Amino acid sequence: MSHWNYRAIRKTCPKTGEVYFQIHEVHYNKAGEITGVSTTPSIPQGSDEKELQSDLSLLNLALDKPALVLKDIVWGEKENVNDTL
Repeated sequence: MSHWNYRAIRKTCPKTGEVYFQIHEVHYNKAGEITGVSTTPSIPQGSDEKELQSDLSLLNLALDKPALVLKDIVWGEKENVNDTL
């Protein structure tokens, strides 16, 4: 079964060389290999305040894991993921 979570992504501005971090959705295959990363950073959202709080908690969990650097990711094969990642 594939799954996803939020992860911090370390980025470098090509113009200034400044390093910064953003949180993105990261998708994995059954083997736990990364198969996709959202193209835009994630923002907290929910249909009500409770769902918003839950999403904020999930976003915060991204900071418990090491930040990813896109150029260093070893990509796994995508498993019938029907999305635009």
